Amino acid sequence: MFARFPIKGLLLSTGLLLVAVTSLGMFDSSLSCGDNCRRNPLGVDFTRAFTNDDAVVNDANKDPADNGVDPGNGKPVGSCVASLSSSGTVRVTVQNGYPGYICRVWVKIRNTGCKDVRRQSVSISAPSALTVTEVSPRQCYVLRPGDQRYEVYDALVLQSAQELATYQFVIRTTFTENRQGCGGCP
Repeated sequence: MFARFPIKGLLLSTGLLLVAVTSLGMFDSSLSCGDNCRRNPLGVDFTRAFTNDDAVVNDANKDPADNGVDPGNGKPVGSCVASLSSSGTVRVTVQNGYPGYICRVWVKIRNTGCKDVRRQSVSISAPSALTVTEVSPRQCYVLRPGDQRYEVYDALVLQSAQELATYQFVIRTTFTENRQGCGGCP
């Protein structure tokens, strides 16, 4: 009888140890709300940027009438050109803008990583002669791996602008991992 008890006890202890080790594995940091991006960097890139007044029809659905004439004003005076500066940054240059001149900017963003990401914030740095606003802002949206979407911005030249001046503004967007159970979009 004593010979069988240690074996049962050993089996029971081994089983409990196995359950404990398995349970501890469930709380790996990659499953927690902590920052695990150090091991697995996220990949989000601006892949395209264009405007409705850069004298090029970049997208037939978005800027079909881009022929060099200022949108909404019928004058061939101002121009607005967007360029990709770095990952997550777009630089827009408005040349010969005048009070009331407006241009629209499209920015294509793609999740190049392997995890879902959500937009955390957008930052626009513009001179006081411009007002730049996001059209239909969505402060928080999720991109799955491979997904892409356009963000759209309008730039308006204000009364304080100088004639024949060149103005630049920068758009920066930051993303974070969209982890389940860690809160998400409001």
